Amino acid sequence: MNNKTVQFYLRGGCYFYYEVSFKRNEQVIPHEFRNFLEKCVSIVEEHIDDHNFSVKTLAQEMGMSHSALYKKVKLASGQPVTAFIRSVRLRKAAEIMVSSGHNINETAAIVGFTNIKFFRQYFNELFGMKPSEYIKRYRKPFHNSQAGQYCQFTPSLQTVGG
Repeated sequence: MNNKTVQFYLRGGCYFYYEVSFKRNEQVIPHEFRNFLEKCVSIVEEHIDDHNFSVKTLAQEMGMSHSALYKKVKLASGQPVTAFIRSVRLRKAAEIMVSSGHNINETAAIVGFTNIKFFRQYFNELFGMKPSEYIKRYRKPFHNSQAGQYCQFTPSLQTVGG
């Protein structure tokens, strides 16, 4: 994972979900979770197109039991592991949709979704709009802007101890 990606996830120590969904959160994320979350995200991204990637695989690659992984991800992110993995996939989908010419079906397959209905449902839940609306709203400004630039969203979160 490159430094720009890490900054997109944890700008100022905040959990990436709030960045990509444009939702503000006053929650403070302890510094000790930063490396853990970065490693989890990195592993999920390494398997982004593998629709068979599971909590079991993530636990194995993290060197943790399923229950220990579940507890730590829930504590660090506020989400169950399956929702965390799905959030990483959806964030990557949003990035692909605004920075490429891929359509929704292609994007869903690229990020490991085999059921387009569920992809659309979960995307709408996370971003508050349909994938097609997201593309209409963000593709042109982002696609024509300088490569590698992300949205100009500044979270109000701070890292504890870091």
